[in-house]
Amino acid sequence: MTRLHLAPDTGAVEQDGIVYVAALPDGPILVLDEVPAAIWATAQEMPAEEVARHLADLTGEDLSAVQPGVTAFLDDLVRRGLLVPDGQ
Repeated sequence: MTRLHLAPDTGAVEQDGIVYVAALPDGPILVLDEVPAAIWATAQEMPAEEVARHLADLTGEDLSAVQPGVTAFLDDLVRRGLLVPDGQ
């Protein structure tokens, strides 16, 4: 299973439930509120394959409704170089 973590040269700050993430030193800053912030935090606590199920359980939503958006968001964070798989 794939675990993700904060990429080198990436900064993240959480304040009042909002997460500010940026590739350092030049950004841009990505502002994550509510659900995106929850996905961000959860993705660093458990394998990526389990994040959608966890969020579906928390929100009471059907996994099939949650999975595509969560997967696309995590893929985007990796593509932007903000999260990387363990070992990288």
